[in-house]
Amino acid sequence: MLVKAEDEPEVGNRFTANIVWMTDGPLETGRLYDIKLGPTFTSATVKKIHHQTDVNTLEKNDNPSALQLNEIGLCELTLSQPIAFDAYQRNHATGSFIVIDRLTNVTIGAGMIAGTAGTVESLDPVTSEERERRLAQKPAIIACNGKQATALALAVERALFDQGKTSVVLSEDNAGNAEDRRRAAQVVSAHGLIAIAVNLGADVASASVSADDDKEITEAVTSLIQDLMRHKRV
Repeated sequence: MLVKAEDEPEVGNRFTANIVWMTDGPLETGRLYDIKLGPTFTSATVKKIHHQTDVNTLEKNDNPSALQLNEIGLCELTLSQPIAFDAYQRNHATGSFIVIDRLTNVTIGAGMIAGTAGTVESLDPVTSEERERRLAQKPAIIACNGKQATALALAVERALFDQGKTSVVLSEDNAGNAEDRRRAAQVVSAHGLIAIAVNLGADVASASVSADDDKEITEAVTSLIQDLMRHKRV
């Protein structure tokens, strides 16, 4: 960005902004969204909604849990990288941005930067609810068994990836013996991810699937994904 010496923008990864929400699904704190500000494309999390403004009365509702369709709220955002920005009143071009859904790539909100956020961030431990909102999924352990367990696990990972989910395949190659895979699966799921473990006992698994030959893999994966999505288990 080329600017005059006296017109230097702010540089940082935190600011407050008035966001107009433009989709039926609510804006939620803790969830990861894509942000486009001028030519800069990055991701951001809404840490807090300070207040929501009633467009008819201009009354402010403090600390709402979410923003609904067509609502406007003053939000505090944390970006994944520092960017150059200005307050909207100072420079409309570098003070406005759009919010994009990471899965559909559709614009779901528009923002006008109000200013920099406070200098002190919350250092509270990350909660399981925050991880769930950030990743837009529920943690799970999926056991893949049978003679084609490894190929089956990779197929499950692909199917979940195509659904926008984040998973990790745990096999003998990367996670050791059965007990090691068990412990690794528990750690992975405790941090909000979906663990797909090869030849794992069903006692710690949220779901299990099996295939003994290549022909069974497609049907097994399809049935598993349909069941997980139908019952909102991931």
